[in-house]
Amino acid sequence: MLQRKNKHLIKRREMSMKKKTLSFMLAAIMTVIVCLTGCSGNGQEQQKTEGGSQQEQQKTADSQDAGTDENGEIDIWAPYEETVTLTSVKSDYSYIAYPEGDDIDNNLWTKTYKDRFNINLVNEWVSDDYDTKLNLQIAEGKIPDFVRVNATQLKQLAEAGMLYDLKDLYDIYASDDIKSFMEYDKQSFESGIFDGKLYGLAQLHYGVEAQYDFVWIRQDWLKECGLDAPETMDDLVTIAKTFMDKYGVYGISAEKSLEYLNLLAPGWGAHPGMWVRDDSGNIVYGSTTEEYKNALAAWAEWYKEGMISPDFITMDMAKANEDVLSNKVGIMPYYLWWGAAVGQDYVTANGFDAIYRPYKIPSATGEPVLQSIYCGNATYIAVSKECKNPEAVFKLINFYQYIQSSESQEKEAELRENLTKGSLVDTQANARICNPTIQMNETASIYNAIMTGDASKLTPNFLVSYNNVKAFIEDPDAHPEFTHGYCMYGFEGSTTTWVNEYVEKGEYLENVLWAFTPEILIKSGATLDTILLEGFTKIVVGDEPIDYFDTVVEKWKAAGGEQAIKEMEELYN
Repeated sequence: MLQRKNKHLIKRREMSMKKKTLSFMLAAIMTVIVCLTGCSGNGQEQQKTEGGSQQEQQKTADSQDAGTDENGEIDIWAPYEETVTLTSVKSDYSYIAYPEGDDIDNNLWTKTYKDRFNINLVNEWVSDDYDTKLNLQIAEGKIPDFVRVNATQLKQLAEAGMLYDLKDLYDIYASDDIKSFMEYDKQSFESGIFDGKLYGLAQLHYGVEAQYDFVWIRQDWLKECGLDAPETMDDLVTIAKTFMDKYGVYGISAEKSLEYLNLLAPGWGAHPGMWVRDDSGNIVYGSTTEEYKNALAAWAEWYKEGMISPDFITMDMAKANEDVLSNKVGIMPYYLWWGAAVGQDYVTANGFDAIYRPYKIPSATGEPVLQSIYCGNATYIAVSKECKNPEAVFKLINFYQYIQSSESQEKEAELRENLTKGSLVDTQANARICNPTIQMNETASIYNAIMTGDASKLTPNFLVSYNNVKAFIEDPDAHPEFTHGYCMYGFEGSTTTWVNEYVEKGEYLENVLWAFTPEILIKSGATLDTILLEGFTKIVVGDEPIDYFDTVVEKWKAAGGEQAIKEMEELYN
């Protein structure tokens, strides 16, 4: 049996109970305009604090005046008396259309930094091959004042002694919003700490709620067959077989990577593709556990009975989706964003009455189903130890969040609109820390407004989404483009409903691998996964018996899996 919870899960659940009511979250494909308006907090209130450690105080003294008054208090929003220059590097955002005379080096963001903080931001280079160029610069032993890095680059820079310890500066200069984000996703925040030193500020992501998966079921068939929503995996099998008998289809959508079937694996307590702890606390790969073996045995039986397409081993996701659109199947394990990826085309082709609706992954064991949650954080903000004004980086970070917040909408709406117009905000990716509750808050607000009919408290952009869903509800066949919003928060039983339940009950399990990947997996991870996929596929289609699972796992261990386990233990124990 797998260990069902860990300390990070318990911590997140405690925070969820405090911070979440009706929660939900949009997938990463949610429109930029909505993402930009969901952050809220106490941005530019005059936040002050006492001076920090001797190291930090000396840096502040060297930086002329970072906003320290005669009482020794620091105003984190104050401008410098003399101009401070910060250097950085950036990706080439060639898709951005700048106003005449502006470019990535000179635009409203850089001008606002100068006007508001007296900070001159200079790009040492801009490249469409960012990581390659940055890796070369790291190899040369010199980086700009601050830089956006991935986990591997952060580790290299930390081990080379090239980074500034941000711990004291963070305590003093990070805004309340930024600190609340880091507290919410403390595991990602702590991944930037090496030997007690804060070398990287995690840029975070949209929250664990984005990762929930569902089993989507065609509603007109479910109703015509007089069937209820599945409570157990046996119920799901009954629905699939009933659809097969009545409509001449196969039962459940699957494709050659086994990804769709793997979305159902938590129903057996399995978490393929994820590193977990067993009951003894040992780190194991989720694709090699007895729980996953049980799931494969069930799927082999499904295939034998015709519940899975006989052609699934040749079908990619696009082809599997085509079978849904052409009414060859009525059950589809899929991600939260079915409405955007499949739903719009589906409603256009088949009409609203045939729409699929989401349901929680049912249990095959009688135990609560825990969703698989992976590290959403991919990058960090790092500051060179040679930076003369490291605290200035926090001013940019704090300001970026302020512009995302409802406070800027209320106080400086025009500036906010102009700074986020035409994806201009993307140019500041090296100063961005994402609000991990952003989508949860946004979708909860819209969902509650739709359920109550009271949209009076919605922001302008939320109101647009609300009106789109209302238009879909009134005439769905005329507005298939709003299927995604409807599936997210348009009815009781939408993904928002289920996500709220998962979060409130703490029904999720986090990947032990959080941010830093063992070297063996960087080099050979794809090969190792191929060994498992090829072997497991043989089991599902009946070419090998279920006990062949043990042979496959031994092959995986011999090819590097055993070494991967060892390196995981070294990294995360």
